[in-house]
Amino acid sequence: MTGRTDTLQIRDLRLTRGQSTLAESLSVDLPAGRFVELVGPNGSGKSTLLRTLAGLQPRLSLHSVWPADGEIFLFEQNPALRGELPAGEHLHAALEPMAVRLGADEARMALQRVGLQRAANKRVEQLSEGQRRRLVLAVMAASQRRVWLIDEPVNALDAAGIALFIELLKDHLAAGGIAVVATHRRLSELDPTLEPLCHARVELSGRSATLQPVAAIAAAAPIATGAFSTRTSPTPLRWALRRELRLAMAAPRELVWPGIFHWMILSLIPFGIGTDPQQLARIAPGMVWVSALLVTLLSASRHLEADFRSGILSQLKAVSFPLSALLAGKVIAHWLLFGLPMALYSVPLALLYNLDTAGIAALALSLAAGTLALGAFTVLFSALALMARQAQVLISLMSFPVFVPVLIFGVTTVTAAQADQSLTGPLATLVGISALSLLLVPPMARRVLDLAIE
Repeated sequence: MTGRTDTLQIRDLRLTRGQSTLAESLSVDLPAGRFVELVGPNGSGKSTLLRTLAGLQPRLSLHSVWPADGEIFLFEQNPALRGELPAGEHLHAALEPMAVRLGADEARMALQRVGLQRAANKRVEQLSEGQRRRLVLAVMAASQRRVWLIDEPVNALDAAGIALFIELLKDHLAAGGIAVVATHRRLSELDPTLEPLCHARVELSGRSATLQPVAAIAAAAPIATGAFSTRTSPTPLRWALRRELRLAMAAPRELVWPGIFHWMILSLIPFGIGTDPQQLARIAPGMVWVSALLVTLLSASRHLEADFRSGILSQLKAVSFPLSALLAGKVIAHWLLFGLPMALYSVPLALLYNLDTAGIAALALSLAAGTLALGAFTVLFSALALMARQAQVLISLMSFPVFVPVLIFGVTTVTAAQADQSLTGPLATLVGISALSLLLVPPMARRVLDLAIE
């Protein structure tokens, strides 16, 4: 059961990790303005419990009372950051999926509060580990999420950073927020004034969970409630597409190498097979399309690996952002950044193969129509590779038959033009395959990602 209530309840939660059971039955209340502390040794299930509460693993029992979508922020040990973006730009990019838009002054104040005002234009990859965690703290503080799920918040923070976290947590609780904090070191040891705000401690041992209520709650001051509201998310596809283009522009070298690879392949082949004009014209459609496939596969690894490794996919799922929209944005961005440019710079390359004007035009049209499908299929197989990380080579081999229809109709379009036949049939088929792949692949890949994230 989910809903909006001042007190959340976990009832009879069975906590599992893989085939292992970490706790048979866990029940605890989470009243507004209080936090629950999770303690226990490494591997006892603290992170697993937080991920379960965030909906990244099998959910709570049916008679638990848990917040509706759009009220949770998950702070994991591995900060959900992409190194290509400047810190200030990342702040905006991370808040937009949660329907939070900061003005220039608000963003500057948010960074100033966590001590990153001078690092706003620094790329995230240039920040220290402590500064990265401060950046995530800034995102969490500005997220307007009622429930904070925090995993080892003081790791890599200096004394000033720890004091900052405690200040942010107190402000959140004073506004009626709720927090579940996994920590090796009790927060009351860091700041004794947090003890009255601790509702309970859950001690996990890897086999069971022990609940320790904190008696000091009765003496706590009254709290304000109702400070949090569910916001309407921005258009997910628009945000995802803008994000992918922004990431690509932040690393322009990654855009150049596929084109160079394509030029190298097509420029070297004539040296190996001779300079007979008729033979070159005959093999040109197949060579260009095979090269296009290889270039697409070359760029496939960047689709999901970085987002998965950095924890961004988990964060987006935890904040209820539709991953299918993210995947669709990746497909369209890949087409805009690689597919359409490939159709253009294949034109001068086609001259090396003695293609006539009709053949060159058909080649450009077929690439423009078919590379969208190639990009969509690589996104799907990138998701499969994340789920089966020990079988990536096998998945790569399995992917080739899926690309065959696209290559067949792409080549057929060009050969039809060379024979003065109608292009309508093969070209319309290519457009249909691309349209269907854009509609069907993102939801399919999203189901695969759900399994990979779990």
